[in-house]
Amino acid sequence: MYHDVGTLAGSRQETTVWAVQPVDVPRPSAGVRTAEIVCDSCGDVIEVRVTSAEIARRHRMRWLTLTIAELSLTALAAAMTIRSVEADLSGSTGGVGPQTYLWILTTSLLTAGGIALFRQWKREDGVRGPGDDWRTRLYRGRSSNQHNLLPPA
Repeated sequence: MYHDVGTLAGSRQETTVWAVQPVDVPRPSAGVRTAEIVCDSCGDVIEVRVTSAEIARRHRMRWLTLTIAELSLTALAAAMTIRSVEADLSGSTGGVGPQTYLWILTTSLLTAGGIALFRQWKREDGVRGPGDDWRTRLYRGRSSNQHNLLPPA
């Protein structure tokens, strides 16, 4: 677990300083284990939920399946965008029409969605803190303003 202990002001930027504390919660053989961890830096009690390896694997497979399906839609939208551009440029107007702009927007949005799903898949480890949504299993990695379960970026 990472604890935000403050910032250091540099000549051009500020750098956040983190205190690192190991989180030792054994993974259960089945189901979910909830544990309370006391932060060594501030004394706050942080609730952490850890799922079994099988549940974590299923969550990762779900995120991977959604990512692959979404990237397939992105590839289809990219192909339609290319086809639309070719049709517009070979037409009599010689310019790009509104349908092409729609396909470009669709491809861009699908690409952003693919990146978001890929990040969820990469970060899925079956561990959740209080800032994470346990119902939808979205993993934000940020437990509170001062605590972070993921290495800070």
